[in-house]
Amino acid sequence: MTDAGRGDKELPLAAGTRLGPYEVLAPVGAGGMGEVYRARDERLGREVAVKVLPPDYSSDPDRLRRFEQEAKAAGALNHPNLVAVFDTGRHDGVPYVVFELLEGATLRQQVGHAPLTPRKAVEYAAQIAHGLAAAHEKGLVHRDLKPENLFVMRDGRVKILDFGLAKLRPALDPDRPRDDGATASATTNAGAVMGTVGYMSPEQVRGLPADQRSDIFSFGVVLYEMLSGRRAFGGDTAAEVMTAILKDDPPELGKPEISPGLERVVRRCLEKRPEERFQSARDIAFALEAVSAAPAAVRRFAPEALSSAAVSSGPSAAADTATKEPPRFGRMVSLLPWAIAVVAVVTAAVAVRRSTTAPAPTPMRFSVALSGVDRLQSDLGRSLSLLPDGSGFAYLGGRGNGWRLYLHTFGDGTSRPLSGTDGALDPFFSPDGRWLGFFQGDKLKKMAVGGGPAIVICDTSLEQTANGGSWGSDEQIVFGGTRGLRRVPAAGGDPQALTTTAEGEARHSAPHILPGGKAVLFTVLSKSGAMEDAAIAVLSVSSGERRLLVRGGASARYARSGHLVYVRGTDLLAVPFDPDRLALAGSASLAVPGVLSTPQYLDGQFDVSATGTLAYVPSGATRERRLVWVDRKGTVRPIPVPPRPYVHPSLLPGEDGVIVEIEETPHNIWRCDFRSGALTRLTDEGANHRPVLSPDGRFMAFSSDRVAPRSLFLQATDGSGTAQRLLEASHPQNATSWSRDGRWLAFTETHPDTKDDIWILPLEGDRRARPFLRTPSYENFATFSPDGRWLAYTSNESGRREVLIAAFPGPGARKQVSTSGGEMPVFSKDARKLFYRSGDQVLVTELTTQPMLTSGAPRVAFEVPSAKITFGLPNFAVSSTGDSILTLRAVESESGPPRAHVVINWFQELRRLTAGR
Repeated sequence: MTDAGRGDKELPLAAGTRLGPYEVLAPVGAGGMGEVYRARDERLGREVAVKVLPPDYSSDPDRLRRFEQEAKAAGALNHPNLVAVFDTGRHDGVPYVVFELLEGATLRQQVGHAPLTPRKAVEYAAQIAHGLAAAHEKGLVHRDLKPENLFVMRDGRVKILDFGLAKLRPALDPDRPRDDGATASATTNAGAVMGTVGYMSPEQVRGLPADQRSDIFSFGVVLYEMLSGRRAFGGDTAAEVMTAILKDDPPELGKPEISPGLERVVRRCLEKRPEERFQSARDIAFALEAVSAAPAAVRRFAPEALSSAAVSSGPSAAADTATKEPPRFGRMVSLLPWAIAVVAVVTAAVAVRRSTTAPAPTPMRFSVALSGVDRLQSDLGRSLSLLPDGSGFAYLGGRGNGWRLYLHTFGDGTSRPLSGTDGALDPFFSPDGRWLGFFQGDKLKKMAVGGGPAIVICDTSLEQTANGGSWGSDEQIVFGGTRGLRRVPAAGGDPQALTTTAEGEARHSAPHILPGGKAVLFTVLSKSGAMEDAAIAVLSVSSGERRLLVRGGASARYARSGHLVYVRGTDLLAVPFDPDRLALAGSASLAVPGVLSTPQYLDGQFDVSATGTLAYVPSGATRERRLVWVDRKGTVRPIPVPPRPYVHPSLLPGEDGVIVEIEETPHNIWRCDFRSGALTRLTDEGANHRPVLSPDGRFMAFSSDRVAPRSLFLQATDGSGTAQRLLEASHPQNATSWSRDGRWLAFTETHPDTKDDIWILPLEGDRRARPFLRTPSYENFATFSPDGRWLAYTSNESGRREVLIAAFPGPGARKQVSTSGGEMPVFSKDARKLFYRSGDQVLVTELTTQPMLTSGAPRVAFEVPSAKITFGLPNFAVSSTGDSILTLRAVESESGPPRAHVVINWFQELRRLTAGR
């Protein structure tokens, strides 16, 4: 998968060769299974590894059929210890398979024939066992596990390569020269041996059917070699090696640093009879974790929380459990104490550890790739919520222009999208894990985790943006917003006020109901938007008393270990907390550095389950974006300026720079020069958003939270002068477009009754704003045509967002332009075309205004996958020539899906960190 292992064979495909959507960049290596190349996937802008299989496979229909079936099965796996299969295809009739590109070296290259330390060997072995377990539960057996097929990443993660493809190896050539007989490969023909001789199981040597226990034998051979530095079964020829596998036991490891328990694990893997080995790779993982002298190191990359079903009944039971409805996953982890008891029995049976008392559970860490998405939607609130029993989590993610909710379960390592949750925000679970609450549009909704439609709980439009929810054991839901905390029955009803925002407060957000439901933690956000001005408070529901707990913190959660956990910047802090007295019981300690926090609402992207599981998104993993040009062929040309969390770019005249908002704490507006790459901050008071440029680019109108409600301001773009308020606001306002003659400014005002309305502010005379379009529907993204005679905008009056054009200043003609949804309209410089966004595409329609307004059929102008959606303004600008657009590209889309980090049994670590504080 990398340059490691490249042979001397000359590879036939030259750089620049295209294999479907993949452009070959350089050869990586060659072997019996074909040639491997480093390539670039132009659609997603990422590098991949492409293996081109030997041409003789294309003439064997049976091999091709099995290759396609197994590649599809391997591609369905999603596990951090298995190499990801992205795609398959054909090039000139020859099949190829596309993998993730790995950086590091094979286990063979890393260790050669020298032993590893027991600690390192167990760390690697635990990861291999977890990877095998995940594949076995999907019905895949490797059949060729060996150091050459185990890849050690630069960060220490281990990946199993070529899973499920070993059976495709060509027939053993009797004339092929061999070294010590330990590297010959074999076929999968009936009655024939298969695998690499030195790592085969006895049943493989005999040509018998091989199930997951065959992989367990091979695993034992690999572990033996890691610990001893020598092959478990030697011989000068393949026949001698096979005889040793069938009849001999490997020499004793015989090293004082290798515990008797660890040696017994190896011996049990190497039992000649399959029924006498461990019956599942999951059992091996449990045993390795029990014998480890350094549990934290072993668990560093452990990929899953281990279910009791997997321990008691082996992989088939685990697979069966994984197919049941999601609420039952909660029951799996609720049986964790029983599972630990079973582990103790298994451990004692193999004499791994003899003790009269069970050790306290130790933290187990792993990372989860959030499949199905190329970015998290973490800009507008909380993007991740754990099931109460810690058996999985919900996350908000998307591709391109939209997002939805996904449910990831640790038991089977899979993620599934939840239909009907497009555009959802702030997910949270019911205490029993059977329901998932979320906000969608101006509604609070719930959905059964096991499946079913979304059900409206209440309307939230009066709250002027709800923010965060918590579901109590009394079936009451508390949610936050600009007016304060509100409480509503989970069965539905009218929200009742719990708190009211005071002078200087922007909102009460991120509520968290304490056990028993008598009190609620929440964040008080100031109008400055700064973390240092935020505070964590607690509300007594019965008395209505509100008490300040922490200054300069946000997004608090109560951990049942007796701690308050919250974010400050990108740090996750913990402080002892007494839930009865509603008071802190010590001083704060750093619990986890580098946790993502949303700048606008200061929401920490983490959660803690009642069972002691922590899940969080690392900081910097999801927010940075590049400014890029995209032409009509889809070619992406990055602008040579540093990536930052950009939103709302406005292209300066001359197209040599932009005025752009950067999502920091608080948000501010910057000038970015394309030639020098210099960034100059233009605003510095409060949180500032959505810059709209004057026709000559000398001034910008923008929205600012320095006053309440959010209002419009005017400021020079060269950094001179100070901001001037344009008008008094009674409801939040956001500028959207400045007419080319400089006379008018279009803006959106959000009203509790009529939602988003389009208003016009004259920039001459009395500057008295007037409504242009005010209906019960949402109308926004208003933009002037270059001649000032038309206003394009987005409305959902038809039930979905569509682009319309209306005569300005009105009244007059009005026409819908889009035909299958659209938003963010932008006129061409000559007003003859209208561009708008729809999903991952920018469409264009031809316009005619004389003698009447007409529009042509929309057609695709630009493909813009994984660009960042923004609100209130287009997230792209059309060049003066109309042949390219300036847009945003999420940095994480360049390096694969975003990830979440998970720590099982985190409470033990939390108590240690805060001991004596």
